[in-house]
Amino acid sequence: MSLEKVLEQINVMTEKEVDEILKDSRLKAEEILKKAKEEIDDLKEKKNRELEETLENLREIKLSKIRMQYKRKKLDMEKEIIHRLYNRAREKVSDLDPKTNEMLIKKLLHIARATPVYSICSISYRGGDVCEVPTKRPFYIYSNKKDEELIREYSDLEYDGNVKSIGGIVAESEDRNWKLNLTYDSILEEVFDHSLKKVYKNLLGE
Repeated sequence: MSLEKVLEQINVMTEKEVDEILKDSRLKAEEILKKAKEEIDDLKEKKNRELEETLENLREIKLSKIRMQYKRKKLDMEKEIIHRLYNRAREKVSDLDPKTNEMLIKKLLHIARATPVYSICSISYRGGDVCEVPTKRPFYIYSNKKDEELIREYSDLEYDGNVKSIGGIVAESEDRNWKLNLTYDSILEEVFDHSLKKVYKNLLGE
């Protein structure tokens, strides 16, 4: 066989091998590209989910902040209304007509007179508990200057001076270690505190 024919056969075989290699390479390249595309698609889907979750979380945070701001504004408004009502009620109570004030004073004196003074005493129970037992009735009575004459007229308790208040009375035991505050001020403050607790309860949902 001549050299030319040998070279020609080698060229033919080389071309076939090259074609096969190229074909195989293209197949592998296509497979790699396919896998890469699938991975990219999976990654895009994952990132889109994460982005949606992030956006949803941000929306929830924003909504929560808006809700909290609304609740705070509502609380401030309710507190302001309660304060206004309290001040208005205080003004009205401090300027009660004489007959209404006299009627209320009589009721408060009755409550004070009927309220037992409690003192602490130790009793030998099995558990060694400490109990409270009524011993005496209030002895001293106080009021503001305006109602002093009225108190002296209707109460048999020892009048022992004036207290700063818009009305009502304060009863005290003889040994001065027990006191019952029935002033209009304390009654209004109790109602006011109770109203504030309801406002906070509505805000906090407790």
